[in-house]
Amino acid sequence: MSKARNLAGFISDATVEAAEIADNAITNAKVAVNAIASENLIALNITHDKLHTNMDLSTKTITLAADAISGNNVHSGTISDFASTGIDDNATSTVVTVASTGKVGVGATVPGNHLTVYAASATTLQLANATTTAGAGDGLLISQIGDNAVISNAEVGYLKLKTNGSDRLTITSAGDVGIGTSSPSFMLDVAGNARASYFALRSNETAPAESAFMYRPASGVIGFGTGSVERMRIDSSGDLSVGANSGGGGNRIYSYVGANALPATSGTTQTGGALRLRGGDNAVLDFGLNSTNTWIQATDLSNLSVEYNLSLNPNGGNVGIGTSSPTDLLHVHKGSAGLSTQPTGNWAAKILNQTDASTEGGLVVANRWADSTSTALLVGGLYDAGDGFDTFLKVDGSGQVGIGTSSPWERVSIPFNRKLSFGSSAYPFSISRSSAGALVTTIEDGYDDSNTRLDFKMRVGSSNEITPLSLSGTGNVGIGTTSPDHVLDIHRGGAGAQVVSIGAPQGAGRGLVFKDTHASPNKYNWLVGAQYNVNNAFEITASTAVGSLTFNNPVITVLPNGNVGFGYTAPETTIDRNGALLTRVNTGAIG
Repeated sequence: MSKARNLAGFISDATVEAAEIADNAITNAKVAVNAIASENLIALNITHDKLHTNMDLSTKTITLAADAISGNNVHSGTISDFASTGIDDNATSTVVTVASTGKVGVGATVPGNHLTVYAASATTLQLANATTTAGAGDGLLISQIGDNAVISNAEVGYLKLKTNGSDRLTITSAGDVGIGTSSPSFMLDVAGNARASYFALRSNETAPAESAFMYRPASGVIGFGTGSVERMRIDSSGDLSVGANSGGGGNRIYSYVGANALPATSGTTQTGGALRLRGGDNAVLDFGLNSTNTWIQATDLSNLSVEYNLSLNPNGGNVGIGTSSPTDLLHVHKGSAGLSTQPTGNWAAKILNQTDASTEGGLVVANRWADSTSTALLVGGLYDAGDGFDTFLKVDGSGQVGIGTSSPWERVSIPFNRKLSFGSSAYPFSISRSSAGALVTTIEDGYDDSNTRLDFKMRVGSSNEITPLSLSGTGNVGIGTTSPDHVLDIHRGGAGAQVVSIGAPQGAGRGLVFKDTHASPNKYNWLVGAQYNVNNAFEITASTAVGSLTFNNPVITVLPNGNVGFGYTAPETTIDRNGALLTRVNTGAIG
């Protein structure tokens, strides 16, 4: 072909060989619309050189058969199964590299991962949409700036991380971070468990308006609260304060709650409790501390009517009340220790009141039930290797005192096998009974070591000791003498001293009665004494009946003036017998 021709009108199914087309012969003007179809109208071996350099096919439709362009017929590369609706490549150098491994590099000629974006300085990957627009600072930006990496949502929205289809971490546009929640209301809001090596509270804050919180109210102080109010804090000294934010005042544990009330006896609310310790099950130890009622109560969390036992030092150790240096298992102390000498020895309990005042007391023991079936005080000892109890002293609810017995029967009761001793070990006075049915069988007096005499002594003043009664070993009774020679020996020294004085109450009869105690025959009693209503006379008379103490006219009457009446109560002369006056008394018969 000598020149180019328009083949559109007569090329039908004929094949145009490449040799028939000169180099650069095919231009945009030479190819009509749809002139080249896919039915191999242009041979497959039309090379790049056959196409004119300025050929513009943008308005043409070219359909190529499969594998129509291959091998070196595409400049410096191979295109296989490639189709695109639009790629605008304005780069002057290689920007996108697809390695034989399938890895894609943007800006990286040797991509190290499936997608590698590379720039010499800062590198940013941007995800944008119609809402965010595609400006340089829009959408989601993932940047590598030197050694630093940044993920940024440049829009007014949240940033989320998800796993298994659920939100795991949410950052709101306000900067609140939620873990386990997609709606955080705090700078860090964790809905679920959390673990950390430690938490540091960086600044002082006021109690937040939250239902439960921990914060830093002051430097070196941790506060805990509920209902927008601080409930507990630990200060820089390690003091724990509960219920007050003013600090513990130097105490390791400090509580400021509770009302002035004794421990509750029912329900579950301890209104007067200041501190509670809980142990196994529902057992609690409640403490009440205020100006009116201070107490300790072991009880049950679910039922305050339950009373549990409370042991102090069950393994040993002294307990002091009123003293910081207890010397015994229980040492109760009041007052100054310098006022008296404490008893020595090892004691289970010791109660001392050393306050020097007349209004002070030592120990009060009382019992509500006031009869002999109850016990107000019981003192005893252990015997038989500690498995028995021997009663030394008992005071029952009615006030009866038993010494050596647990069943007192009188105001003071001593059993027959016990001895009552007064005085000292050197000079005792003792009374004892040898058996249950015997009367007093032994009266001992240390003043007579030979036990041949018992002296009843008394002291008048500070040194004047007298012996009003003495019983000898022979059975003689001495009154006024310690050496009685007769069954009844009465002595009284001193001028004008009366030896014996016998009298009877007014209107009760004579002061002295002589009677025969034999049952048969029956005898009248004889009464001797002063008659207060008959001239103060001294009378001797017989009773009016057998064994009676009543009487009529006396047999002998002696008046204070010396007149003696026989059968006459008002003698008018020295001796007056039945009214006959006797003026002389001789040694002879009286007529």
